[in-house]
Amino acid sequence: MSLKIKYINNIKYFDIKYYYFNYRIRMSVENGSTPEILIFYLTANDRHIFFEKFIAEIFQCKTINKLHLLIINSTNDMAYYKKYLTNKSLSFECVEVCCPKHDYLPKVRYAINYAMTKKYKYIFKCDNDMIIPAYTIDYIAENISQLDTNYLTLSPTVSTGMPTVEYFINEVFTQEEGELMRREFSKCMFNNQPGIFDYRFLNNLQNKPWDYNNFFRIINEMNTWYKGVHPIRYGFGNDLLNQLLIKYKSKIFERKNCTINADNSYYLANMCFFISTHNYNNLINVENMTVNGCDDVQLFRYSQKYNIKHGIVSNGFAIHIAYGWRWDLNDTKGYPDYVNINCPTKTLLDYEIEFLNKFYK
Repeated sequence: MSLKIKYINNIKYFDIKYYYFNYRIRMSVENGSTPEILIFYLTANDRHIFFEKFIAEIFQCKTINKLHLLIINSTNDMAYYKKYLTNKSLSFECVEVCCPKHDYLPKVRYAINYAMTKKYKYIFKCDNDMIIPAYTIDYIAENISQLDTNYLTLSPTVSTGMPTVEYFINEVFTQEEGELMRREFSKCMFNNQPGIFDYRFLNNLQNKPWDYNNFFRIINEMNTWYKGVHPIRYGFGNDLLNQLLIKYKSKIFERKNCTINADNSYYLANMCFFISTHNYNNLINVENMTVNGCDDVQLFRYSQKYNIKHGIVSNGFAIHIAYGWRWDLNDTKGYPDYVNINCPTKTLLDYEIEFLNKFYK
């Protein structure tokens, strides 16, 4: 019998020859186990500055041997990503998936099929504008089996996520800073979004003390699938929050003890989450719960139907800088009363880059 070690596409293999028989066994670089978590990274060959920060944290993960990265791009130009990934300890693959209807469901379906074919039990879905500390990823990867029985998703406490923005404020900022944030939230003027929902009835909350538990209760009772509404998505409190992120950078990135809390809000609008491949396939493909070109509505419908809660990782933080709503809903062409907040003079990308330059200064 002879034994040789080979590396193919950054993956370690043992080639074993026993008499006339040849075997090739795929092993991880670290401890001999194959990856079980597929990182489904959605991108359109843009926001490269985020990828640099994202992948730097992945390379620091103690659980990197559990991960396989699938970059799903809107073009076939993969040179930028391969520059950071080639000859590294992370197994990866880059593919092009076109989205002719300008939604990302084709990418979601590709990732699910890829995970089922390659037998990845879990999927870590991540947008291309996220920064997630290594310890947050490690904690979820180490507790990933919680998705088998207890939770539909496991999600970091994302700085602008829904509902996690409220938990992030509680866990990171002082009480006084939290009160300042929520004063900004209470200024929000909700509006009618044609083809979506008329949210103007929420304006009776304006200029009153912000009670997020009451807000989420009202949201859950709305007669619409589109419950992913919150002042932070319109931009209220966004600038202040990002200033405070810079102040608390060390606190956000330091390794700390985490716990998983079952969230009482059915609606999750986070830009990254972990989910079992089985459940993701069921809610997207099997039960046909699709309402629009995103997956947050399907997550809500599935969690509501089967009464499965989302698991939010307390002290497991992640950063998302801003939503496009603040820019898109300030488009006054035909909708002059959309949002009562000034649209930044910078583009969204310039706004993000300016923040990142300050944050990593």
